[in-house]
Amino acid sequence: MSQPPSTPRAGPSNVSGDKSDTSPLPIPPLGRSQSHPSTASKTSKPISRTSSQPPSNREVIQLLADAESAVRDLRADVSLLNSQLSFEQDRADNAELKAKEAILRFKEANDARVVSQGEIVRLTEELRLYKDALEQAQKEIFRAQGVIKDVEDRRRDAEESAAKSRTRLRKMMEEKMIEVAREEGRKQGLQE
Repeated sequence: MSQPPSTPRAGPSNVSGDKSDTSPLPIPPLGRSQSHPSTASKTSKPISRTSSQPPSNREVIQLLADAESAVRDLRADVSLLNSQLSFEQDRADNAELKAKEAILRFKEANDARVVSQGEIVRLTEELRLYKDALEQAQKEIFRAQGVIKDVEDRRRDAEESAAKSRTRLRKMMEEKMIEVAREEGRKQGLQE
């Protein structure tokens, strides 16, 4: 039985993290179905934070790159599963057409009463095989639809998580700028 062509998956970008005491807020790992490789294993591990200092620019970039990479991977999964769904739908249509043709041949043979017993047995077996193929294709379609829904849900969760992370990082950078401004003001006040 032929398989649908596989499409290459986009890998995560490898942006090196800062090895200082600070680290980004970790993005929660996304659950993956058993039929697809885990994205969590391809993303860099967050550096553990040991102080309350804001993250560096490099850590901010790493956080954003990891989130965008997870979204790209999920979109690639959706594209691949859509291709597989189309392939299975074609198989189901073909199997249904062959089943109808087999039924028509069986009825013609029965109506004419000229077909030998061996031919009837052959057509009955052919019909069973086509029905089995149709049933299997339908099961594959239902399974693929479930996987697509699961991947779409996780893609939406990842995009929401990325948006929340960007909001948190923006707020942290604003707080850092305020802290730097206060420190500069305090130093100027001491110099005066």
